[in-house]
Amino acid sequence: MTRFRTSGRPFRSSALPLVGALALACAAGSCDRADSAQQAIDAANVKMESLSTTGSNPAATTKVRKDAFLDLVAKLKPIADGSDETQSQAASTLLARARAGLGGMSAKDAATEEQGFLAQITVARAQLDQWISQHSTASALLSYDPSKDLADLDKEAKKKFDEAAAEQASKAKQEAVVAEIRGRAEKARAAAKKERDREAGIRKQAEGLSQTERESYITRAAEASRAADALERTAAELSAEAAKEAPKVDEIANAVDRLQKQVDSLKRTKDALEAQAAAARKNSGEATAEANAVGAKIKASLDGLAQKREAASSPAQEAIKQYTGAVQSAKKGMSATARDVKSASASAVGGYQQSIGDLHAMRARSLAVYGAALQAIAQAKPAVPGASEIAAKAATVAAELKQTTDEGEAAYKEAMSAYDKASASAGNVGGIDDKLKQVKKALQDLTDLRTHVVKPAEPATEKPAASPADAKPAADAGKTEEAKPAMPALSEADAKAVETDVRAMVHEMAAAGAANDMDKVVSLIVTKNASEKEFLKAALPMGRAFKSLDAACTAKWNKDLSGLVAASQVPSVKQNPLLGAMAGMLGKSSGLSTMSSEDVDKLTIKAISATEAEVTGAESPAATKAVKVDGGWKVSLPAGAAGNPMVAQMMPMFTGMTEAFGKAAAGTTEGKYATADDMLTELSASLMGAMGGMMGGPGGPGGGKPKPPGGG
Repeated sequence: MTRFRTSGRPFRSSALPLVGALALACAAGSCDRADSAQQAIDAANVKMESLSTTGSNPAATTKVRKDAFLDLVAKLKPIADGSDETQSQAASTLLARARAGLGGMSAKDAATEEQGFLAQITVARAQLDQWISQHSTASALLSYDPSKDLADLDKEAKKKFDEAAAEQASKAKQEAVVAEIRGRAEKARAAAKKERDREAGIRKQAEGLSQTERESYITRAAEASRAADALERTAAELSAEAAKEAPKVDEIANAVDRLQKQVDSLKRTKDALEAQAAAARKNSGEATAEANAVGAKIKASLDGLAQKREAASSPAQEAIKQYTGAVQSAKKGMSATARDVKSASASAVGGYQQSIGDLHAMRARSLAVYGAALQAIAQAKPAVPGASEIAAKAATVAAELKQTTDEGEAAYKEAMSAYDKASASAGNVGGIDDKLKQVKKALQDLTDLRTHVVKPAEPATEKPAASPADAKPAADAGKTEEAKPAMPALSEADAKAVETDVRAMVHEMAAAGAANDMDKVVSLIVTKNASEKEFLKAALPMGRAFKSLDAACTAKWNKDLSGLVAASQVPSVKQNPLLGAMAGMLGKSSGLSTMSSEDVDKLTIKAISATEAEVTGAESPAATKAVKVDGGWKVSLPAGAAGNPMVAQMMPMFTGMTEAFGKAAAGTTEGKYATADDMLTELSASLMGAMGGMMGGPGGPGGGKPKPPGGG
């Protein structure tokens, strides 16, 4: 029995064994025929068995096997189409096996192409996340409008300036009062001096005179002295009064100086706000430019996806063609008289039909993920370049998905019919009952996938994203458009209570994440249904495993994983789109469940209302929304983060990636890798291997246990 492995699942033969083929020939008494047709059948039988990898046969190379199968098809087809019924049936059985062998080889190639295709979808989804995140950052920066604060500052500054001007006028008035008093004191002192001078002159005139003559001079001198005393006393009193009034000038001067400093401080605050607004507009422009650059990358990724879709379709169609031919050839045996031959032929037909169904199911899973990605990109806001064309492509993929699902269901039903006939002829020989269960499960999975197909909605309106040029400068304060109704303002105490409660919730989430209690983490996230919860339980551990690897890389090589990928020159690392995309996407993530307690304490939490808040980290300027639900706070995920049913198809891949990141982190910490490139090479291979999980799990495209679509 020959096996062809595709994404970890063997495509294997359940065709008629050698003895069955010989029985067909012997049934009509032709075992001893020696004509050329019978010789060709015998030789083909031997060749087919030699291609089997069972027993002691060495494994043949792909080219050898393909050439051998093509040669067998060319030689057996004329005999199978011949008029000799016995030889035709024997040749048809071998021809079916040869065609199934070719189909299995093409199926393997198809699965490889599908893995690469799905990896590229992951890259496109990561780029979409970057587009949304960068535009959200740009929008948040652009929404910063200090005009009200600036107007308040201007109002306050004017008030202080007017107060300073009033105080300045008071100071000037007080200075005039002091100057007037001092002027009067100076006049009194000057008058007193004149009286003293007059007294001295009178006394000088009295010198040398008789007592009688001097009497009148002495009287006049005394009068001048008394007048001088009075004037000096007045001058002293006025000087004292001036000294009492003078400090009031200093007090007023200090008040003027204080008010001027307040005006200067308000001006500096205003300048800082204007500079902050200008910086926000500049940073918004840079974020918008980066987002637009990502938009070009998204287009390139989608162009590449279209090419990969074509590349994946070719081997799948070839495999389906070969298996269909195998079915047609094997059906001839179903008309045989011998019950065991009829049963074996029916079982082979069932296996080939099941392989056709598996191929359609594999393609349907890829198309479902592809269509969901196209739909998400087409509906992104702001609109990505070419959103209308992407929406049209999503509709085309949805139609292709429906057709592929229809064809897969039809193939599985044909397989069930053939298995039923085999069971009716020979009972549960060769595990027919198990095969029936497997194909019924595969059919149900495909039917479930059909229910998840969502009709693409209208594309997002393709208007340019906001740019700094659209923002009103600070000077335009007061000229804004009509304001939207504001939420009721929270008191400072209520806002503080919201911040405290939300931070406590995030601490609880981080602690649960550290304990790997995903049930607890998910209970703190707003989810709509069980599917979203299961998706989060699969996706969240991947983020924590990545953070562990990032930390291990930084500790070991002083670079995070993204930096190591950028610096690597290993082709398998540089050319692995999944590795670079995951490193970039998860590296910029600041998942709350992966934070340390210290990181949570550093979060900025802004209360929007009594039931809404925004959580922002230093590593991620885009805010995470928290809402109060049923009396408790929870994280509200962005729309579509886990709600798209097609994303559920990626859950097996998340599990594989989590294991890959965890293994690389442990190996890095334990010193397993001599160089960073050694770690990256192994990680790159592990991540690509994880993509096999999207092919339907361990059982391959159809899931479950290996099914028998044929082989050599």
